[in-house]
Amino acid sequence: LVFRLAPWSVGGAWLVLVVCLLPQLDDVVLASIVGLLIVLCLQGVAGIQRLASRLRPWLLGQGWPVLAVCLLLPLGVVVLPVKILAALGVAVPRLRWEGWPNYLYSAVIGAGMIGPGLFEEIGWRGFALPHLQRRYSALVSSLILGLVWACWHFPNFFFFTPTKLAIFVPMGMVISVIYTWVYNSTGGSLFAVVVLHGATIAPGKLFASGDAGGS
Repeated sequence: LVFRLAPWSVGGAWLVLVVCLLPQLDDVVLASIVGLLIVLCLQGVAGIQRLASRLRPWLLGQGWPVLAVCLLLPLGVVVLPVKILAALGVAVPRLRWEGWPNYLYSAVIGAGMIGPGLFEEIGWRGFALPHLQRRYSALVSSLILGLVWACWHFPNFFFFTPTKLAIFVPMGMVISVIYTWVYNSTGGSLFAVVVLHGATIAPGKLFASGDAGGS
């Protein structure tokens, strides 16, 4: 089913770009709209309710340590290289640790529950991943979904060079494996993957804008 629908979904993203209908709709909202419509058609309102129930944070159970990983892993991926470059004398944006509350707010709320995290993950991990994992292993499902995700975002990177595209596609597949691990480790929690998505966007809240220097 996912294989049959994926070309239509990717084609829809390109169509939105071509007609210039609500810029950014293709990568932020359309994935979830497609997922919700398919769930509604296949499972009715009850399916939508089951999907929405997986957004409840109190259903994490023993998955709360995984949520901590969701918040800290993207932070480490960004902050650690900056620290290393600063130690080597390279001019880098200054870290503002007083921006930590802003980072948490952006990860969970601003870029998470009311931002791209929610709007994208309803489609990717809310609909597509569970259906893929019914037929394939977690790893294979992750790689398939990562490839589709990368193709979905191609309109946004229309001017990418072949080299950048060669990096972007494998990176998307690797990231997809991490998202699947979070999803499965929390018993299918959409809240956890939404927070992880938000946390990948939020580290900029820790950097002083327009400033380069030591950190």
